[in-house]
Amino acid sequence: MKHLKQTWQIFWKNKNQLPVIVISDLIFYYLFIQLGTYVVIQLTQIAENLMSMFGDLAGNIGTEVMQNSQVIEQYKEVTKLIWLFFGGIVLIWIIFKGINWYQTHIISGNKITVKEFALKFIILSVFWYVLGIICIMIIGYLNYLLFLTESANNTKLAFLMFGLVLIVAYFGAISYCLPSKTKIIRTSFVLGVKKFRQIVPSYLLSLIVYALSISLVYTLFIRNFYIALVAIIVIILPLIQYTRLLMVKAVKKRLT
Repeated sequence: MKHLKQTWQIFWKNKNQLPVIVISDLIFYYLFIQLGTYVVIQLTQIAENLMSMFGDLAGNIGTEVMQNSQVIEQYKEVTKLIWLFFGGIVLIWIIFKGINWYQTHIISGNKITVKEFALKFIILSVFWYVLGIICIMIIGYLNYLLFLTESANNTKLAFLMFGLVLIVAYFGAISYCLPSKTKIIRTSFVLGVKKFRQIVPSYLLSLIVYALSISLVYTLFIRNFYIALVAIIVIILPLIQYTRLLMVKAVKKRLT
């Protein structure tokens, strides 16, 4: 409770920084939705084209269908869209979430230059992006092995993937909270394990806030778009910034 109160005092004292943080978050989520919508529409169009092609080539042998130049071209387009989606997410994350994390470090009292922060933030973002892709590939491979043995269990795999995401997100959150002058990646794992009991409450509170925010946004958007937008700007994004600051202060305290 003392930690929550101290963080709130810092948060409220620096409330003049909220407009920049909220606008940056809004732009990030807007671009994320636009990118996702564009990719889904394009993938749907490609799927329709492939179904039409498979129908036209139904008389051919299966391998000949798959080797058809038009079909291959469509699969190349799918690959491009997938890279566009993930590459776009990383880019807008680095720009707009970078602004938020930089502001959070400044508010929390960490002395850091923009150049110093930007370099470490880009490295961290790419590292966790690659690690996340590896986790997805591992889950996919496990699913493939279970399918071959006819013992696939989608529920267990879903829990496994969810657990991996939470673990990766835990260490990732710690790394973003660390000052740039530390050996961030190594320190995030060491600190995350050694100070687990001290850091995990702030992490769990952050997860609860995110979960409730998603639920609230979904509920409000169904009823009224403008009410949902006001709630996002006035309540949800400031609350998320508070939990971001809460994590930074919790991690910073365990370094001393």
